[in-house]
Amino acid sequence: LLSRRVQRHYAGFAASQLRLFGERATAKRALYVLRTCATGRHLLAHGEVVTDVARLAEFVPPEAAELLDLKRRSEQQPLAPEVAAAWRTRLRAALGALDGAAASSMLPAEPPPPAIAAANAWLVELRRAAW
Repeated sequence: LLSRRVQRHYAGFAASQLRLFGERATAKRALYVLRTCATGRHLLAHGEVVTDVARLAEFVPPEAAELLDLKRRSEQQPLAPEVAAAWRTRLRAALGALDGAAASSMLPAEPPPPAIAAANAWLVELRRAAW
């Protein structure tokens, strides 16, 4: 069922986290944006869902170690305004990279109809068994 449509899902969630970062800029929120963008880009490039940031290094800016350190020290502490501004730029770039990743994805544009039919049949059967 995987297709390039996953880009919309990951981009939508990352954009919502970026909006929250704008309301209260913490390292934790910035890391949500980075992890979501990196996971989506990896999925589009390799057809595999990976959420371990250590395995997503090629899709995460090298400065992410700074965020991890800040999060370890104080997860909910707002970032200094100049630090938040620098990260806002990087987070927008990560979201932009995710938006551009669909065009070169190895995934099909849409899920194949037989896969959709099989998933639907499985879900209907599961519901019938549970009711």
